[in-house]
Amino acid sequence: MLAGTTNDLLAMRAALTRHGFSITTLSGDRATRAGIRAAYRSLIASIGPEDAAVVYYTGHGARYRNRGTGPAWLRYLVTTDRAFVVDGEFTGLLAEELSLLQAGLTARTANVTVILDCCYAARMSRGPGFLPKAAVSTAGLPWEVIDRHYRQLRSAAAALDADSNPSAVRVVACGPEEVAFEMPASAGGPRSAMTTALAAALTRPGSEELSWAELIALIRPVVSGLIPGQRPEVEGPVTRQLFGLSTKERSGCLPVRVDVEGAYLPHPGLYGITEGDVYTIAVVGREQPAAIGTVAGTHGDRAPLVLDRALPAPALPLEARPLVVAVGRRPVAVVPPSPALVHELTRSVLLRPARPGEHPMVTVHADDLTVLDAAGEPLITPPTTVEAVAAQLARTARALHIRDLRSGSGPEALTDDIAATFTLLPDHPPALHGASVFLDDKIVARLTNQGTEPRFVSIFDIGLRGAVTLLTTSAPTGIALSPGDTYELLRDPASGELHGITMYWPDGLHRGGARPETFLVIVTDRPQDLRALEQHETRRRVPHSSALQHLIDDLVTGRRDYRGPVPDRVRYRVERLDFLLHPRPRPGPEPSFATDERPHLSVRLAPPGPVACTAVARLVNRSGTALHVLAATSTGGPGGTRHEWTTVAPHGAATVLSGSVHGSAEFAVWSAPTAPAAPGGDHGRTPGPLVDETAHLIRQVSARLPEAARIYRTTVVAGDLPLRITTDVFTLDMIA
Repeated sequence: MLAGTTNDLLAMRAALTRHGFSITTLSGDRATRAGIRAAYRSLIASIGPEDAAVVYYTGHGARYRNRGTGPAWLRYLVTTDRAFVVDGEFTGLLAEELSLLQAGLTARTANVTVILDCCYAARMSRGPGFLPKAAVSTAGLPWEVIDRHYRQLRSAAAALDADSNPSAVRVVACGPEEVAFEMPASAGGPRSAMTTALAAALTRPGSEELSWAELIALIRPVVSGLIPGQRPEVEGPVTRQLFGLSTKERSGCLPVRVDVEGAYLPHPGLYGITEGDVYTIAVVGREQPAAIGTVAGTHGDRAPLVLDRALPAPALPLEARPLVVAVGRRPVAVVPPSPALVHELTRSVLLRPARPGEHPMVTVHADDLTVLDAAGEPLITPPTTVEAVAAQLARTARALHIRDLRSGSGPEALTDDIAATFTLLPDHPPALHGASVFLDDKIVARLTNQGTEPRFVSIFDIGLRGAVTLLTTSAPTGIALSPGDTYELLRDPASGELHGITMYWPDGLHRGGARPETFLVIVTDRPQDLRALEQHETRRRVPHSSALQHLIDDLVTGRRDYRGPVPDRVRYRVERLDFLLHPRPRPGPEPSFATDERPHLSVRLAPPGPVACTAVARLVNRSGTALHVLAATSTGGPGGTRHEWTTVAPHGAATVLSGSVHGSAEFAVWSAPTAPAAPGGDHGRTPGPLVDETAHLIRQVSARLPEAARIYRTTVVAGDLPLRITTDVFTLDMIA
């Protein structure tokens, strides 16, 4: 259960009130399927053609594998109904239903904004301690119920093309296959990472002048700085100004104000304006520059400009167009304030002191120079120096910018004709975006050119402390792939043996929770030397031959240079695999079960707190064979696991778990006439986390029973109670 949704609602209520909205809030018992549908329809009925409408959701997004025709996954929002199925009806809100409701709203007004802060949010409406906003399990959700509901909606939604709805701006917390996160209390939460960044931007002075494209460009680095791998997006008419129909076609231009003290740029904090940034100053609507202005500093809500010539008549509206500006300065908190550290941050083009109430990229404890990352985990430990800390933080900030590198657009756009897959040795299961990876895991990168033209591929690893390493060292200008060619990284050309990339934990880095790492794949249409991205040392700008190399210069030097024509256009595309590296070996294997409804491994590996409750799980056996049930949960202490072993007679019922549940409970069910010996009894074995201990116990039982006896496996998170799981063989009810 997410703990921060109330904080999210309060933050967005304050932000939207500032923009003049009257707000209806649904939470708790009011945020059921019936409550949300009724409120949405009431909004549709009351809205007028000149009104602006906003629909905001924070909570769990989920998906269910489609066993019928249509999309591979059925995506839905989770409501606060007591179960997935109530009175035989599905209680979630499917993407198709959201599209129908959105269409009804845009039929009444062209000014609609939908904000979805949940997992798998894209296409919905058309860390350690960080809690995924995905519904942790679909246990207890029968396919027949959701299939019936989907088929009822499909015919009505088929006529809609939600992706091209011209009237709806859609702000989503992450992509269709990605996971959004809630920050824990220790990291400034509990609250959603995207809502925190969005509400902060909406409440800053001057935000009403932004377009949606500009707003997302401001909040995306904030979110990815907290949670690498989560990238908010905006869809639809993105050039509109916030909550209006007026458009702002020239993105990045800033208003220029002139008073008795001179010319200045307003709201430097909102726009990330930095001392030394250079702009051309022009009359709005005219291409010819009137002057060149350099930012002399930032003072409160203004950034004074030093001009190279006098401006035209002050009655003419002026705008500033970026010429040479900082790529973005990441906030750093210093506790307690240290003049020496603040000085280093102020003079950096990549760093700045964090503002009050702002969530920083890192926190530096000035007394001993300990550095904690966004999740509160040690990143740099003493002894060190102020200069060394500043240098490491600059590397970290630069790595975040590189991690957020986006594909080329316009003349630099490249078609998606390289199939990039990442798999794990030795069995080659796919390593998916957001996957959990462990020490000594070996990952294979496989690239296939499915197009008709040659391509050149460079692969980089962005490490846990900001190191950026080129992995395709055999071809500094990119691995050449002719049409139909396949390349596998780290396959020995002599022996043909596939080694893969071995995962390791950097020496001296605190072994706490999992940390984010990224493989970045850059595909170009001609050879490009991209070694400048490697984090060895900061370098000066060098002559460049393409827009991509120009962009890399921007990231390395920390300033974006808009001057002069680019002599050559290179088309490029960026793919990435973001994953969580755990500072421990991979959990031991478990035997497979006929039905396995466990949630994502990152959920099962989360610390046992803070959600704990007293619960009772009762199983009703509807079969003619005895069922043998293993139930396990954490005791709440390090390495502490408690398990219960129960045999339920044919057509009988029994309590299979009772007592305190910390974080989650693991269940495994076997069907066999004779019960094997109860698992456990390895007194000389060092106990481990719940996932490892449960796997060990399941291996013990399964070794004594035939494979056909293994019928069901799941994980139940304490926050999802009460829950009913129904199969052909049994019903399991678990209540808190």
